[in-house]
Amino acid sequence: MSDIAERAIKGEDKNAFDTFRKILALGIGLTTGEDGGEAALQADKAVFQKTVECAVGTGELSVDVAVDSWIDRCACHLSEILNEKLPSIVETGCKAAGGWIGSFFGPAGTITGIQIGEKAAAFLNTNITPELIDTGVQKMKHYAKEVYKKGKDFIKKGVAKGIGWIKKKICS
Repeated sequence: MSDIAERAIKGEDKNAFDTFRKILALGIGLTTGEDGGEAALQADKAVFQKTVECAVGTGELSVDVAVDSWIDRCACHLSEILNEKLPSIVETGCKAAGGWIGSFFGPAGTITGIQIGEKAAAFLNTNITPELIDTGVQKMKHYAKEVYKKGKDFIKKGVAKGIGWIKKKICS
């Protein structure tokens, strides 16, 4: 088992990566009771993260490329999760909002509000397509990469200014 894990994490063998990920997903599913899809996502995330960490540690991958890869993988996982769970989230949210607004008009208003919320959810869920979700996730991925780049530049400039200020104080 440790041989396959080592080969998978070192990225030496794609079959080892796939096999180890499947074994890990099975273990997660059996120990936590998660369904197969959720266990597979957790296993993929864990093995991919360790693979990237190993590649950065050995110098095979730069930190910037690793962050880009990590953001891409997280976006892929987010898209899968949203495609599966967003309809129920929308329905629950709309019913809760309808019930809350309706509660201002008494018990009958609460029931009516929940019914209106169900209708709103049905309308929204017919318009939420996998393409729409993927477009939103791609935009979020782009912004995440921009935030990383700008944050890195901001920190570099701040450190450079701090070092310059220290040198000026010490050397003066």
